[in-house]
This record gives sequence, C-alpha cells and structure tokens, in this order.
Amino acid sequence: MQIPKIPLSNRFLFHFALPCRHLSSLAKRESLPENCRLMDLDFLEQESQDVCTMQDIRGAWCSTGLALEFWVTGKKQLPWCHPNRPEESDRVEIWLDTRNVRNVHRANQFCHRFLCLPTGAGKNGEMGAIFTLPINRARQQPSEIPHGVLRIASKVFAGGYSIYIFLSKKGLTGYDPKEFHDLGIAWEISDHELGTRTLTAGNPFPYQEDPSLWYTLSLREK
Repeated sequence: MQIPKIPLSNRFLFHFALPCRHLSSLAKRESLPENCRLMDLDFLEQESQDVCTMQDIRGAWCSTGLALEFWVTGKKQLPWCHPNRPEESDRVEIWLDTRNVRNVHRANQFCHRFLCLPTGAGKNGEMGAIFTLPINRARQQPSEIPHGVLRIASKVFAGGYSIYIFLSKKGLTGYDPKEFHDLGIAWEISDHELGTRTLTAGNPFPYQEDPSLWYTLSLREK
C-alpha cells in the first residue's frame, strides 16, 4: 500500500521571531517608515505561490500599543468589501497572543483576532473597517474592547491598497511590553482576485485557532 504524500509547507518546519522596532506616537500615524519593515519569509517557499503580493508589511510598538501596516499590490480590480460579510470580503486578519504561550493548541484570554477591510465603512463606504472576532475553539475570551481604542487608516490606489492599524493596549488583554517582550502573531491576507497569503504555515494547518503555530513578534527597543 502506497502512503500518499502530504504537501508540507516549509513555514511549518521553522519558528521565526520577527524583530519589531519601538516608535513613538503610533496612535497619531497613518503609516510606518521603511525601517519598520518586518521580515519577508517568501524565500521559504521553493515554488512561487499564485497569491497576492505583499509589497511590504511593517510593524512598530510603543508603551500604549502596537501598529501594523499591510500593502497588497498586483490587483486589477477594486477590493470587494462588505461590512456585513467581513469574512467573505477582501481582508487582512491578524491573530495576536500578548503572552506568546506556544505550548497550547487552544486560544486563551490573551489571544485576539482582528479582521480589517480596506473599504466598506464611512458614509460612502470608502473608509477602512476593523472588527474583533472570536477565535474558534478558544478556551477563554479576552476582555471586552472599549469603543474607539482600535484605529484603522486605509488607502486604495491603482493596483492595490494599504491598511494601517493601531491596536491600543486598552484593547489588548495582557499587553505589557515591559514584562513581556514577545508576542505571538499570525496573519492572513485574503483577496478574491489574487488568493491568500499567510505568515505561518497555511491550510491544512489550523493556524486560525492554534497559537502553537504562530510565530513570534519580538519587541525591540531599537
């Protein structure tokens, strides 16, 4: 009997810590400088993926919260976003564990899930939208997030879009960079036109719900 071969992503074979720079006044920004660019892990895949191109992804932190910026390029169509159907829209999803507990397979109260749309909010639907959603099979849920502590700024341009988000510590249960310098992180960029790209090993691995599959975001002072 021949045992079928199961494709195994190279991203599953390694665990990476992505250095993340300290930067002040993140809540007032709408973008991050080039020196905040996070590590590009596409070199891990031997074959090119027919998925959306990440021009770059940037991250920065400060005592009051965490900022991430995503760029999606290579599009010929405008992003399709519907605030009443966020999980079916063109979107960026982010999973964070403020304690980076990597020996559990179900999310706890320090694990968060954010879903971001480049358009769909505002009077004319031209502004970005950010949602907090439960993580499947979670043992515990984070504290309720106060209104207005999550901020998103997006831009749609010829060939793609960008999303900048600031996650205030008021919306991140357990965020304490003085005591915990490492965060667990995963993300997924989903696009109807271009496909899906993930930071960590993608399907069939359950990265959407298993914190042990997430990588580390290492908060650096410089």
